[in-house]
Amino acid sequence: MKSGIGFLLGEDAEKSQTAVEQRPSGWLSRWTQAALRTLPGGSGGFPRCPNGHPDGCLASAIYKFGRMFAFGFGLQTALRLVTALASALQSARRRRSLVGAIRGALLHPDSLRFGAFLGGLSAIYRAVGCLLIRCCHGNQRPWQWAASGLAAGGSMLAYRSSSVAMYCASKAAELACSAAVGAGWLPRLPHSDILLYALSTGVMFHFALFEPMSLRAAYWHFLQRLTDGYMGQLNRRIFDCLNDGRCSLVMPDFWPDYDPTVTSLAMGPQEFFRRWLDEADR
Repeated sequence: MKSGIGFLLGEDAEKSQTAVEQRPSGWLSRWTQAALRTLPGGSGGFPRCPNGHPDGCLASAIYKFGRMFAFGFGLQTALRLVTALASALQSARRRRSLVGAIRGALLHPDSLRFGAFLGGLSAIYRAVGCLLIRCCHGNQRPWQWAASGLAAGGSMLAYRSSSVAMYCASKAAELACSAAVGAGWLPRLPHSDILLYALSTGVMFHFALFEPMSLRAAYWHFLQRLTDGYMGQLNRRIFDCLNDGRCSLVMPDFWPDYDPTVTSLAMGPQEFFRRWLDEADR
């Protein structure tokens, strides 16, 4: 997980860079480096970047934005392209469908927004972090990177996704708990990660059984694939009495084909519930 955060935000997110080797950059031309050094963060009249960015903070932020934008855009485009090509190959007009699939995958606005989100997240985090360190005369403090992370969260305006927001929030909480345990503020619980995942899985399966309409469609389809379709074959109508009739809202007319030699549920829902009410009145 830490390596993933380091890939997105840079090495500053994992450790303090109080002493970083000063090495020349090879991705900028000599004239571009000379121009950037005239800006704040270069070597012309301004102090060198305290985090060891050889071309200055601005150049490092621009490079990080371009790198992560290309990664996010390429990832989203590749995923959409695979899905579109699979659908196009099944179409009768394959040639026209292939051209349309490639054009749609390359020009899809969500791919651009996702790239802008990743690029902005990394660039804002690095730029604001360097700016706060400069304001403190090169002294690094944990609150500076916390504030830069808070500012970088604004990049989600480019790609508004509740799933991504929940994932980032859960990882932030996980990092905070790990830091609190390392500092001795919280006790160390053995196998706590396994217990947390087991609890989360239990909650998701509980909702899948009693309130499947409350699950996201992606979660429901995932459980269907995971259980080979058996999750949707559960008879939720017999649980309606436990949840005000909401268990069977997803498939209200579904009743499994029971074996009459094994269970009385094979008589059908009307007869079953009639007998059940008669026994309840006695």
